[in-house]
Amino acid sequence: MDRMAVSCVERLAPGSRVLDVGCGMGGTAVQLAEWGFEVMALDPARELIAFARERPGKFPGSPRPEFYEGRLEDLELSAAFELVLSIEALQHFGRLAAFFGAARAVLAPAGRLSVFDLTLHGVPSSPARPFHSKDALLETAEAHGFELEGDIDLTARVRPTLELLGSRLTEERATLLTQNGDWHAAHGEDVEALGNQLHLLAAAFDEGFLAYHQLDWRACRTPPR
Repeated sequence: MDRMAVSCVERLAPGSRVLDVGCGMGGTAVQLAEWGFEVMALDPARELIAFARERPGKFPGSPRPEFYEGRLEDLELSAAFELVLSIEALQHFGRLAAFFGAARAVLAPAGRLSVFDLTLHGVPSSPARPFHSKDALLETAEAHGFELEGDIDLTARVRPTLELLGSRLTEERATLLTQNGDWHAAHGEDVEALGNQLHLLAAAFDEGFLAYHQLDWRACRTPPR
């Protein structure tokens, strides 16, 4: 995640406002706040937001993100963010139009949208989350007033990490639960399910049905009608 965070904010001015969509346990949001950005982070999962609010940073006393429980499409905000960031969250949006429309609405003029996510190519033999095709992402983004600025295929970097993480979760589950306290102890079944899911995703990568892309867009100055 460190390299992802660096690549999406390297062109931002210090103090820029960043919205982290689907922030999960808050690691990226905390890091960006420590780097001097004004960060708002949201996720619909109450347990994840509770964990993120208590998550310690690397530097005590450094700025903290604002964490909110909720969904992007339910926000009632004026256009204010220089960057909207989404890391592996799009599979939770059944309608891409809802995501891109809401992202466009909260971006400042000429603001940027950065997406790091899996993209679907065909139908994998193993069940997986409902990922979207890259063509669908590009077409929907353009329809909502975004101009593509960057398209980087990160598959070769991400694929090995899935299998390694899946193996570690499976083999060291008991140790991980003990080391990470009550929150993880209460979600032991979730940890085991995640390990199984990662193995299925790795198989889909090997079959050529999944890839991983960084896609960067700039909001057009004239919103679509």
